[in-house]
Amino acid sequence: MRKNFVLDTNVLISNPDAFDDFEDNNVYVTQEVLAELDRLKSRKDDPSLAYHARKANERLRELSLRGDLRTGVQLDTGGRLFVLSDPLAEELRPDAGVEEQTAFLLRRIISLMAEQSYKDNRIVERAQRLKADSDLETILVTKDTGAAIKAESSNPRIEAQDYEAEQAKIDLNDFFERMFEFSVPKEIISRLHRSEELQIDVIEKASGVELGLDLNAYFCLKDSEGSSSSVLAFKNGSKVVRIYEPRAGLQGGIRARNSEQRFLIDVLLREDITEVACIGKAGTGKTFLALAAALEQVLEDSVFPGRYNKIIVYRPQTSWGKEMGFLPGNVEEKMAPYFKPILTALGRIGQDLDDFGAIMTGQTPFDFRTINFESGETIYNSFVIVDEAQNFTRREIAFIGTRVGIGSKLVLTGDPFQVGHPYLDTKTSGIATAVDRLRNKTPLFAYVVLTQGERSEIAEDFSNLF
Repeated sequence: MRKNFVLDTNVLISNPDAFDDFEDNNVYVTQEVLAELDRLKSRKDDPSLAYHARKANERLRELSLRGDLRTGVQLDTGGRLFVLSDPLAEELRPDAGVEEQTAFLLRRIISLMAEQSYKDNRIVERAQRLKADSDLETILVTKDTGAAIKAESSNPRIEAQDYEAEQAKIDLNDFFERMFEFSVPKEIISRLHRSEELQIDVIEKASGVELGLDLNAYFCLKDSEGSSSSVLAFKNGSKVVRIYEPRAGLQGGIRARNSEQRFLIDVLLREDITEVACIGKAGTGKTFLALAAALEQVLEDSVFPGRYNKIIVYRPQTSWGKEMGFLPGNVEEKMAPYFKPILTALGRIGQDLDDFGAIMTGQTPFDFRTINFESGETIYNSFVIVDEAQNFTRREIAFIGTRVGIGSKLVLTGDPFQVGHPYLDTKTSGIATAVDRLRNKTPLFAYVVLTQGERSEIAEDFSNLF
């Protein structure tokens, strides 16, 4: 049966094409949502928010060309899109009596009070009026917990639901809890140590179990007879190989401190895996190792000199601090605070880059970028790191990814449990949705999960609070 879905602003910020996610049902947008989108599209203090608001407005404008939004326009999914006009925007009839004039003025006063203070209340009221005028079930779709509570505690009650189309289907808690270890005869371990390449069915037959691993996956094989013999391995499609470990470590003498970091170093150095996601808690070494591995494939005195020409680092525009529009100075001066963690990490690797201007003018192998200054050029022969990827939207990750050209590698690093973006959460963050949509879909993608903190015991304790 057809339903009415009333969309909150945050749904359209999350996905400007959300209108197409409700099948053949009726989709409604209120005047309050239109006004908020219009206000947000000019937000200089939050370019990411402004970008998504503009995209939502552009999509609405495109759909409005199909007909009159007040009476509904056809959507490609078979549903219809409506803009709910303001029921209080009518003009007072010249011949209105005292009773009608009084009712009109009261509606105006209530409308102005609500508009000044309670946008959510207005949207709920619109949904209630729609429900009263229709025989169809009416649902408010919102990512705002407060708005959902108001809707479901209102009288008459309006059902509220989260916008789930953008959510990752993977269980992130399960990702952090599992470490794949399998017991096999020692001969299998020895063959992998001799750099032999084995088929996955050989290992499954030897272990006596179906491993159930992803298309590309890291795991540990231990001796079934109980000796200390073991090997860290990588399943690449149907084949299994021992992971690669550089003898001298990475740039600056950086070495892995645990098995998870050894997995990460391997995937960062592999040429056949060009799409990487590293999910990890704070202090696990995600960004640090990504930078060290990038340098190992760029600098002349490295193991793989010249594999890439440049290291490009993206960071979100708003992340646990002041928004860029409020920071003083030119573009370089505004961006510098956002990339201070990167400069600190590079200093530990032995790359002291004190002159941020030199980086921004191409005098170093590095290129620091934020999404609002992205020109849309194709990125060739570069090692691309998207740091704090949990604070990028899925669309922003896609925007960056679609510009990565031949000879480049894209690495996402982030902690989906430390989301600092106002319109994202654990399941809708850029890194969570990327892993969800890429794993087992392409042989070019692999992910690694880091659970062991290496920064300090203090950092480890506090990372567990999230």
